[in-house]
Amino acid sequence: MTEVTRAAEPCGCGCECCSTTAKSTDQEIAELKELRQSVDRRLAELGQS
Repeated sequence: MTEVTRAAEPCGCGCECCSTTAKSTDQEIAELKELRQSVDRRLAELGQS
């Protein structure tokens, strides 16, 4: 089952509860790095206010 966000789009967070297929280690690492970059970018934005 795929979770759907409020925007009616499939959830792409990558957590086990939203993932329906197994991911390769490389794919999981790439997704986690992308998530880290997004978090760092948002933290920097909030720090500037």
